[in-house]
Amino acid sequence: MQYIDNDTRKKSVSKAAKQLLAAFTTPMFLYSEKTKEYWENDTAQKWRKRAGITGFLAMIDGLFMSMDGGESIRSILHDPLKTKEPFHSCFVMRGMASPIQADFYFHRVMLGGESAIGFHPIQASLAKNDDAKQNMDLLVEERTAELYELNGFLSAIVDSSTETFIIAVSSNGTILSFNEGAYQQFQFSRNEVVGRLHVSQLFSEEERKADVWKEIEQTARAEGKCRKLSYLIRKTGKTFPALIDLTPLRNAAHQSLGMLFLGRDMTETLHTQLMLEEKKEQLEFINALSLKISQTLKLEEIAAISLEALHEKFSGVSGGIYLKNRQDEDLRLISDSNNRNNDLFIAFIPPSIEDYLLVEEGEVLIRDITREVASEFTNISDAPVTKLLLPLLPKATFIGVMVLLSKQRIHRTDELLSFLSALGATIGGALENAILYSDSLSKSIEIKKQNQELDEFAYVVSHDLKEPLAGISFISNLIVDDYYDKFDDTGKTYISSLIDFSKRLGSLIDALLDLSRIGRITQPPEMVHISEVLYDVQQNLSYRLASRDIELQLPKSSAVVFGDKTRIEQVFFNLLSNAIKFNDKNTVQVSVGFLEFSEDMYQFSIRDNGIGIEPVYFEKIFKIFERLNPREDYEGNGAGLTIVKKIIEHHGGQIWLDSELDCGTTFHFTLPKYKANQ
Repeated sequence: MQYIDNDTRKKSVSKAAKQLLAAFTTPMFLYSEKTKEYWENDTAQKWRKRAGITGFLAMIDGLFMSMDGGESIRSILHDPLKTKEPFHSCFVMRGMASPIQADFYFHRVMLGGESAIGFHPIQASLAKNDDAKQNMDLLVEERTAELYELNGFLSAIVDSSTETFIIAVSSNGTILSFNEGAYQQFQFSRNEVVGRLHVSQLFSEEERKADVWKEIEQTARAEGKCRKLSYLIRKTGKTFPALIDLTPLRNAAHQSLGMLFLGRDMTETLHTQLMLEEKKEQLEFINALSLKISQTLKLEEIAAISLEALHEKFSGVSGGIYLKNRQDEDLRLISDSNNRNNDLFIAFIPPSIEDYLLVEEGEVLIRDITREVASEFTNISDAPVTKLLLPLLPKATFIGVMVLLSKQRIHRTDELLSFLSALGATIGGALENAILYSDSLSKSIEIKKQNQELDEFAYVVSHDLKEPLAGISFISNLIVDDYYDKFDDTGKTYISSLIDFSKRLGSLIDALLDLSRIGRITQPPEMVHISEVLYDVQQNLSYRLASRDIELQLPKSSAVVFGDKTRIEQVFFNLLSNAIKFNDKNTVQVSVGFLEFSEDMYQFSIRDNGIGIEPVYFEKIFKIFERLNPREDYEGNGAGLTIVKKIIEHHGGQIWLDSELDCGTTFHFTLPKYKANQ
């Protein structure tokens, strides 16, 4: 049962009386048997003044029942037998020059849970009207019931709030009411605090010493409300954070009635906020580390930067990174933080077989290690006590493990495991990129070496073939000059074929020699005006251009590139020659254009309306000595596009094509721009 002191009870009764009086438009008086107080509404006050009664108490003292020869209204009001049921009596005023006789109607009402008497004067005609008296009685009962129900409803709402504590505090700080939420939070019963405990006792010892209650009370009175995050204390002595609101309570006359003190436990909210801030901090750490290690593709630098960052993050943690060998599946140490900072202990504690199997599956491990065991692997007495093993898992592929040692004990939490897992994936990704770069660099060097050897071999072979081929051609020509008339038709056919084969073989050897020279024998790069290149190529093709109906469209403006002018002329010559040669139209149409491909490159295009190429052969045509058409239909050795591709790639560009059979072909290729600072 909730304890309510007398002051609070009086306030509750007084409040209910005022609410009830406001519901009547006719004169109405109330008397509380419990608090011995009287109330009247505005209409009753006017009626009393018109009757010449100066004060309410004077009216009470002057009212006597005429029928009982002097029995006062006080005796009637204090007699529960006479006020048990509604009744009608006549009173007269004594002690006045002109005694007043008035009829009054009495009935019992409930004020704030307390019994009281209501009475009001009635006219003679109204007093004799039973229906009017009955209606008035019903109205009083209905209004009283409504107020009582509302009071109970509000009390139920306050008590049903278990997450929010609601405490009424008197002007001197004494707790007046204590709802269910307050009991849940502070674990005090109502009887222990209501009317007995000062509200400041609910604050932690530190905040009591700082006089926090006085501070927020003064703020609330000055500003009308005060909100503050404070630390309160439970009956058990355990403190907890709470967001509190303190609001002054005042009556209609703005007189202070006390304070409404409410709030809620913020432990979970602050914990969540702390976790979010910690998560944000972890993400910022990972992003910053990712940015640093992405600026290098050297394994040792990535490992050293990562370990140094973790040394700062975890206050002195040290360790090493072990990568899995792809050949024998063993682990090799690529870096340890001792290489970067001599103050750190040497971390040469590789994972055990059992730990390795767990880490390989992606599990982050946190192990406590004894100082005796750790001392075996370190050169100082201050040995680590915790070992962390982070799997390096970029794209869910295990490539190694990071082993960290700490001189401080690290406790395992889900948040820490999640952070370490993300950290391992980030570092693993950077290491994998470095490994791929190293592999590609090695392969590139190997391919370059093989190409160089192939070029040298092709040069040597083709050069060595030149001399015997020249001898064969010379002797063949001597035979033709001296003995051709002596051969029959079959012999003449043989000697003609021999000369033809020698020429074709010479052409192939020349193409092979030319191909082997690209990249091996080069001129220094220079500024090359494409307009000049196209002019020279046009002059070299003048015979072919004059022998057929050809429409050649060249760009009006000129691009300036950077490279070997002779080789660039060879690119345009070969492509324009093919555009004319592989064309069966009566009017050959060829156009040359260019556009900006990137900040550093131009894209050139050579378009024709020739025989076209099927997409299946787009790659094949760039292979040396590959032919798509019979030699009888189109002359050539099949090396022209191979040479073009190699020249373009040697300049850092690329070549591709669009084509449709019998609708023409467009070759696209890129060359580097010339810049003034080159």
